[in-house]
Amino acid sequence: MNLSADAFSRVNEDVAESMVRTGFKYIIFMGDHDQNQPLLRTLASRLDEKHRADGVRVFFSSDSYAKTNKEIDEYLRANGYPPSRHGGVSDTSLTWAANPDYVHPDRIVVGAPVPPAGTPLSLGAIGIEGDPRRASPELGKMFLGWKIKNGTAEIRNLVGTSK
Repeated sequence: MNLSADAFSRVNEDVAESMVRTGFKYIIFMGDHDQNQPLLRTLASRLDEKHRADGVRVFFSSDSYAKTNKEIDEYLRANGYPPSRHGGVSDTSLTWAANPDYVHPDRIVVGAPVPPAGTPLSLGAIGIEGDPRRASPELGKMFLGWKIKNGTAEIRNLVGTSK
């Protein structure tokens, strides 16, 4: 499923506005998709400005995504894993840890070559960039732990400094 940027922003705005009406005082936007990060950041800023006077704070939290992805990439590089992006070692490991039924180890194959850093995804014919064959649920559990740690720390900081 794919939403346009406008539809994605409107859905998130409607959910947040519903949360405001039902009494939430803190709303945190988080995402795990690169293209949605700027949309969520912009939306959080706009809604925070709109609702701040009423005691409602709206934040964007990026550390569980951006900071953790950098840590994961550094770990994989330092430990000799092959380069990979979409559907690669990290994505496959995280999915495996979240729900083993979603990964079929007997079907893991090498995807398209990983393009240079900063270039758009080039998913090739099968939607994978790189070689996910060394993915594991153990790696995924470790990476999920990092996401939780980084996201929790950032949210505590955002909420703590808003008082």
